[in-house]
Amino acid sequence: MCGIVGYVGGRTAAPILLNGLRRPEYRGYDSAGVATIHEGTVSDLKTVGKVAILAESLDAKPLEGTIGIPHTRWATHGRPSERNAHPYFDASHRIAVVHNGIIENHVAIRQFLEGQGIAFQSETDSESIAQLIGFFFDQTGDFLASVRQAVRDVRGTFGLAVLCSEVPHTLVAVRRGSPLLVGVGEGEYIVASDGGAIVEHTNRVVYPDDAWRSRRPEPRAGSHPSYSVDGMWDRLVRRADRGVSVRRACTRAGGSGVRERAARSASRVKRRIRWLRFAR
Repeated sequence: MCGIVGYVGGRTAAPILLNGLRRPEYRGYDSAGVATIHEGTVSDLKTVGKVAILAESLDAKPLEGTIGIPHTRWATHGRPSERNAHPYFDASHRIAVVHNGIIENHVAIRQFLEGQGIAFQSETDSESIAQLIGFFFDQTGDFLASVRQAVRDVRGTFGLAVLCSEVPHTLVAVRRGSPLLVGVGEGEYIVASDGGAIVEHTNRVVYPDDAWRSRRPEPRAGSHPSYSVDGMWDRLVRRADRGVSVRRACTRAGGSGVRERAARSASRVKRRIRWLRFAR
């Protein structure tokens, strides 16, 4: 399984993201990449090989910004290469996506989008999600609505972290049948597919269970960034404040539990989608 991390907060994102990628290295991978947003522009670096090689590239060409998403990839569609490494972008380079899982209908999505004049840059199934979100964003100008529409059209299992340069302080995370943890820090959020990327930053963890409908962030009291999820988020933050441990959340996010939940989910015509939007 690939490793994904996402960060939004007040600190420089790249060192946090890079360290988060080192945690799931035991899973094996063949390439790595990272994208951040700074001053309304998405910048990225991709390398073939170990995270250490990506770290060297970042030393030579640092990425600024307080929001970002990295990824370690184990090739399933397309050979190991910088071209096939995550993150993936839409045609306008405004949408950036990292993805765990398999997109079963990626061929149909690619054929549809190529028919709309969109040129794909990789051989992977994952790029189809980034291009589809970008396609809807061109039509609506609404980042969250575009992600919603795209995941409705996608078949398969996934954990996603998505950025948009036109909404530079917002990270959207979505999951369907793939593990996803949310670390709640002081003025920051960390999203990860592995609890090891979170544990050194906070012991407050949320494990998304249900389908949530998000709306625009609204100011509210407390130390957490402004956020509202139709009343659900306040309850989840209180749950995190009660001390839901990383170990407990990791246990729930991995092993046979994931396979059992994925099997139950696959038996339904409409699978539940778990997602969050974070903004500082």
